[in-house]
Amino acid sequence: MRAMPRFARSEGWIEQSPFERASNPLISKADEVKRKRVLSLQEESALLKACLDQGRAYLHAAIMTSVDSGVRSGELFQLIWNDLDLEDRIITVRSMTTKTMQERQTGITDRVLDTLKALRVLRADEPSDM
Repeated sequence: MRAMPRFARSEGWIEQSPFERASNPLISKADEVKRKRVLSLQEESALLKACLDQGRAYLHAAIMTSVDSGVRSGELFQLIWNDLDLEDRIITVRSMTTKTMQERQTGITDRVLDTLKALRVLRADEPSDM
């Protein structure tokens, strides 16, 4: 929010930013800095167990892949099976789905590999919609 008025002031469109005029800050700098929350090992374990207990294998695989690979949620939900090279253990995040619009690759851990292989077998057993 601070960047837009600052730019407008630098271009001469406004004389002063509303952020500069306020006697009390409109937005506290501390409120702007978001904390990164990391699951504890116990929280991660409980979350993954809950997914399996409720028969949500796809959600279990998605969470585990996200946690182990660092792939962003928007990128994760855009993955297709062709993006997963289970033999070479590489996930390819296509450029059109990344924040930077640049393709990148990340490794697949042992537990993600096992989960994805099991999910692929489960998927093959499911009836087709077509």
